[in-house]
Amino acid sequence: MALEFPRTTEVLSVALRDAGAGLGFEPLQSGDMSEFRALASRLMQCDVAPAAVFNRARRRQPAAVLVRSTFGRMTGLVATLLLSDSAEARLLANRFDGLHPDAADLADPSDTPALYYVWGVAGEDREDRRAAMALTERLRADTFSDLFAYMRPATEAGRSAGERIGFRPAGPSPDSIYVSPPTILRQVA
Repeated sequence: MALEFPRTTEVLSVALRDAGAGLGFEPLQSGDMSEFRALASRLMQCDVAPAAVFNRARRRQPAAVLVRSTFGRMTGLVATLLLSDSAEARLLANRFDGLHPDAADLADPSDTPALYYVWGVAGEDREDRRAAMALTERLRADTFSDLFAYMRPATEAGRSAGERIGFRPAGPSPDSIYVSPPTILRQVA
């Protein structure tokens, strides 16, 4: 995919939605928030952001939360935040709170995001996990190839999956945020 300009949050949200559609993902519908939060918490084995936080992100970035369903039941998810440059210092200092991201860090539709955050990736079975990882890889290698990416793995499987696609700890602590430089730089080098 060739990079399209301008690369505003609005343009990138459409690209995110389209990338997910090819793998069976679609934007979360408001009426499905409870099911989504229960699935995310169960599969990622951690607390997840309150519904109001997800809704705030989705108002600015309609494809921030993509879900996959099988036979009418939600079975996979990929949640991604496009962030302004103000978020990077918090991320690198381990002060970014994924449960309550600072509203000023979320890129508005007309903003050009400086980076993105892998907010959550999970699938209920092997097929859903493969689809969620395929979308995550597509975002890293193609859709958001010009952006720095950050993630905080919730599980050992998440840590391993992130490392497979180029994420590395930003510091020496095992709790460090993970970062991946723009892949477009690696493609050119």
